[in-house]
Amino acid sequence: MPNNPKSFIFCVHAHQPVGNFGYVFEEAFENCYKPFFEVLQNHPDFPIVFHMSGSLMDWFESERPEFLKMLADFSRKREIELLGGAYYEPIYGLIPKRDLVGQLTKMQKKHQELFGKKPEGAWLTERVWEPDLVEPLSSAGLQYTVLDDEHFERAGVSGPMAGYYSIGQNSHQLDVFASIKALRYLIPFGEVSDALGYIRSFRTAPGEALVFADDLEKFGLWPGTRDVAYGQKWLDRFFTELEKEEMVRLSTFSRYRREFGASYSGHIPHASYNEMMEWSGGHFNNFFERYSESGYMKERMLEVSELVSRHEVSEEASAGDLEKSKAALYKSQCNCSYWHGVFGGLYLHHLRSSVYENLIKADGWLSSKSLGFEKVSFESGERWKFKQEEMVSYFNPGYGAALEE
Repeated sequence: MPNNPKSFIFCVHAHQPVGNFGYVFEEAFENCYKPFFEVLQNHPDFPIVFHMSGSLMDWFESERPEFLKMLADFSRKREIELLGGAYYEPIYGLIPKRDLVGQLTKMQKKHQELFGKKPEGAWLTERVWEPDLVEPLSSAGLQYTVLDDEHFERAGVSGPMAGYYSIGQNSHQLDVFASIKALRYLIPFGEVSDALGYIRSFRTAPGEALVFADDLEKFGLWPGTRDVAYGQKWLDRFFTELEKEEMVRLSTFSRYRREFGASYSGHIPHASYNEMMEWSGGHFNNFFERYSESGYMKERMLEVSELVSRHEVSEEASAGDLEKSKAALYKSQCNCSYWHGVFGGLYLHHLRSSVYENLIKADGWLSSKSLGFEKVSFESGERWKFKQEEMVSYFNPGYGAALEE
């Protein structure tokens, strides 16, 4: 291989939300996850980085355990790097830091159990970055995450971004890579030659890398992509051509970090990928202002999180009830129900229903048996909570004391 070839990192992320229909999981597996890895099996020397959410991992464990076994074999016999993250795909800055560390740690433990090692990096849900995330990620044993061009442009670095940043917070350190927007649009929606042409033409300095990091579902589950990716063999042709490229060095995040240092250090403000910034009006929290349903779910989730935290300190609840309540709370924090983009989200009733189902479970296992009224203060206003033997009701005085939940 020639001296100083440019590095290229190929990363895919797979997720299905908590509460999604079983047939959707099944369809995603048959049309996307399974054929993707069947293609990859024909390219044993092509390294990839792969992340799957805990909700999807739970489904694999229950319905397709052979898929997890294959991943374990892959990670032992060839170069596939498995990414960690917060277990049930919450927006990291949306939930309390104690819950974020708990979800990150839960994923670390699950990887250790299934694959024999803990991940070094974490997938950042919807790439919604907050400057104060360095400490919780580092505290959970994570060393890096993946952002987008948009983040670095907002930090004053002209894109497209190659290499990686190193960020510090309260003696904690985190490395951050950037997925290049142009590659997200070319792969697999342009011609293979167009994607390869972009990679060939991209000028990188020694120690810099081009990164593609995006949803695995765009290889088979997004409309029209199954035929492109597998019928027209886009993915197989792309892997084949890249393997031939003498001036392209295929890598993974961890291997790259071992060989090269950070290109920059500094501060990155709140941001996400540019489409999310447009949908949200510039900040993810705007979804809670725009949609009262979203804001109320967030408030109820924070109420139950505080209840779980109090019981952890007081040790009033049994260990079993506390563990079940914490698991249900984490499931209620799955991001998809709190916002919407192009596909699904807040306006899907079954996803919102899943949030409340899990909040009710967590609340029910921990709430005291005292009956009667109590006042609950939310950002959106006070609620009157009425506890009876078999039912808890929330009344909203702002709506004429209407029964809200």
